[in-house]
Formats: sequence, C-alpha cells, structure tokens
Amino acid sequence: MEFSPVFFLLQQECYLTDSCLTTGLTALRNAHVGDKGRFYSAFFNLGTGLERLMKLVMVLDHMTHNQLKAPSINGMRAYGHNLLTLYSSVENVANSSTQTPFTPLVPSSTGYQILQLLSEFSDGTRYANLNQLSGNSIGTDPLVKWNKILLRIVETEVSKQQQNKVQIQSAQIAGVLGDTCFAIAHDLEGRTMSLERIYAEPRLHELAARSAVWHLVQLIAAIREVVVAVGDQATVVSQAKTMDVMNIPMMNEFLTFAWLNKAWVMKKKRWP
Repeated sequence: MEFSPVFFLLQQECYLTDSCLTTGLTALRNAHVGDKGRFYSAFFNLGTGLERLMKLVMVLDHMTHNQLKAPSINGMRAYGHNLLTLYSSVENVANSSTQTPFTPLVPSSTGYQILQLLSEFSDGTRYANLNQLSGNSIGTDPLVKWNKILLRIVETEVSKQQQNKVQIQSAQIAGVLGDTCFAIAHDLEGRTMSLERIYAEPRLHELAARSAVWHLVQLIAAIREVVVAVGDQATVVSQAKTMDVMNIPMMNEFLTFAWLNKAWVMKKKRWP
C-alpha cells in the first residue's frame, strides 16, 4: 500500500485543525476577567479551527464529485473567513450529499451566538483594538460581545444556587478586606469593578465557560460527522480508481475529543 501526497496533505490539515480546536477549548475553559489574553487566544484558535474543519468538508465533497480533484485556490478563497457562510455550506453538503443527520443551530441559541462571535472575530473584529486606536471601528468589541454571551449563560444555564453561593462568598471576602485594601480592575466591557465583583466575576466566568465549551463541542461534533461522511465517500471514489494507493485518511481518527458526554465535557479543563 502506498500513500499519496494528497493523503499526507489531508492528514496534516486534520492535525492542524485538531490542534487549533483543542488549544482554543483549553484557553476558553480557563479564561476569565483576570486573564483576558486567554479569551483572544481562544477566539483565534477556535475561529481558525472551525474554518479549517468546515473547509475540509468542502474540499472532500468537491473531491468526491470530481474524481479526487481538489477545488481551486480561488474556489477556496471565495469562502473567506465567514464561519456562518461556511456553516450553511456544510449544512447543504450534509443534506444533499450525505445521509448524515444535521440539525442546524437556531439563530437565537447560545451556540449560534458563539459561532457568530467567532465568525465576526475571524472576519474582522480580531483587529478591533488596533482599528479603534486608528479611529476606525469594525463591529462590536469581541470582549464586550463575549461578556454578553457569558451573562446569558449565567442567567440561563448556571443554577441560582451556584450564583448565590458565589455572590455570598464574594461579599464576605470583600467585607473582611474592604477596610484594609483596595484594587483597581476592569471587567470585559471596561467598567471599573468593585472589590466584591473582583472576587465574583472570575468564578462566574468559570461556571459559564463550562457550558460555553459544551456548546462548542456539540458544534464541532456535528461538523465532524459530516467530515467523516464525505471522507468515506471520497475513499470510495479513491478505491474505485486504485486499491494500491491511499489518498484519503480515515477521517474518524481525528477530533476524537468531540465526545458528546456533557458531564465529562463540563468537568474537563484541558483538551485533548
């Protein structure tokens, strides 16, 4: 059995995609208001990883219908960095070319809002700080938008008992230290935080991050199923051409971290 250059290129792209996504999930899970840099690292890696994962769907689907010929560079560039457009294309492939069940995200859902933020970041707001320094503004500051998503998750997915526990403990700490120290810190929207919020905010972010990561793992797992399906179809085409040359990797060997076990995902702090 021989392995073609195409095999190694697809394999390396899968390794790259896997690394971006796991690095991004780890950064997002551990980011909080006291460590804002990890939010940016998460957005960069998750946006890049999702873009490459969805473009793998388009490449493999094109190869399936064109005797293993890959799409042109201009054809791939036409997708740009708009993750929402790519997501719609993946949905079309799933529904028209595979037997893979694919239920698209509802625009009002938290998962869709996360994908929308990552799409905006990949397509322009990653330069938000430099643009605003230069007197230009493109879209909403990604940290401001992420803060709104975190607040939504806290309100809808974190129990009142957990919220109250954080608030009570933070108020107690602030009450003890309030007369002997002070701190200057700002939240994700640039607002000055009280001593009580300085203690409460990181903990609330941690609770919300668990659910945010779960939404992302569900999204990644759904797209992975489409990648595996189109990979299998491309393999059939490859084997019809020759049984002696391996052109398509086994796509189910990649992104194995996207395991749909909510309790397991909510506990994890590092990926893979």
